[in-house]
Amino acid sequence: DLSGGFKNGEPPSNLSLTMKRVTVPIDQGFNASFDITGMGAGADSAYQPEPCSLGGILQHKGLQEMGVERLVADVNLGYSFDQDAGEAEVFFDYQLDQTESFSMDVELADIQAPGAMAMGSLPRFGHFEMSYQVDPGYVKGVLDHCAQQRNQTPAAFVEAMFDLSDSQYARQLGIVPGPGIRSMLKQLVSKGGTVSVTANPPADLNPALLAFYKPEDIVAMLGLEVSLDNKPVEDISISVPQGTASPSWMPEMSSFGKADAPFATQSEAAGDQDDSTVSKQRKKRFRLTFQDTRVSDLHQYVGNRVRLYTGNAKKPKTGFLVSLKGGLASVEQSVHSGTMTAHLRLSEIRKAEVLRRDKSSTSTH
Repeated sequence: DLSGGFKNGEPPSNLSLTMKRVTVPIDQGFNASFDITGMGAGADSAYQPEPCSLGGILQHKGLQEMGVERLVADVNLGYSFDQDAGEAEVFFDYQLDQTESFSMDVELADIQAPGAMAMGSLPRFGHFEMSYQVDPGYVKGVLDHCAQQRNQTPAAFVEAMFDLSDSQYARQLGIVPGPGIRSMLKQLVSKGGTVSVTANPPADLNPALLAFYKPEDIVAMLGLEVSLDNKPVEDISISVPQGTASPSWMPEMSSFGKADAPFATQSEAAGDQDDSTVSKQRKKRFRLTFQDTRVSDLHQYVGNRVRLYTGNAKKPKTGFLVSLKGGLASVEQSVHSGTMTAHLRLSEIRKAEVLRRDKSSTSTH
């Protein structure tokens, strides 16, 4: 359907792509197959962790030695785009069978006309959510295998794995985790679990300048919150020693990124411009939010992302509203195995929310 390009050169307001049962040979790796590391240093020039190390376990090194020949994944990605407001919600998730799952949802604002990004105009990041789950069975298998290789008990192997210097942490993870993140990682690779990360960056943050800040400063700037199995991680401090080689999955920092000189945020930089230039940049902005919507009005939002609550259920059916027929609302949901469509009687929907522009939150910047 997309082979002829987009109508009038404009992207659709909603677009999603689902790939089921993607099989990747273990000697290639899932990240390499999807070119996740392609934006940074190549695997030949970047540091490669040993299989039975913290970085190796998190990158699934050495699975071939455990008899794993291939990775099988389900992948789902897409977006909802409000071109008039210049705002979008982008989502991406995947699941590796019996290994791990990952999901990400990020709001973007100030999206300019098509082609503007190629000219250096970057959108502004809004609310960000990420979830990473490690399968307990996978963790047990890896720990048993590695502990046997080292002639240790699994518990002793874990303790030795975290007995690292700051430079070793940086080489394997790309960061030096503080006590809170270190404790979280120890539990994750010992028992598995779900790590959740949220961020609420300030409206005046210029994304083009993030690369020039130190990682420990970015944590505070983005308003990051981290939890493991719904328990908040109080200390999320991190640091990166200078002159440390990046791990294979992390892009190399530019020479500018390693500089100690601070860089202004977008609002601070505006202070150096004349008033006429600043006034031209001011405009009304709208935020995409899930808004209460009458069930009788849902027909206006077929194709939008919705949250529908029925009966006494605490969790809503969340996904794309694909149709309203015969008194039924059909919602296409993302699940670990791909997608499924839930059919809900309109008479049973007690609350409906639609992702759309929130005009009440209009502000001038």
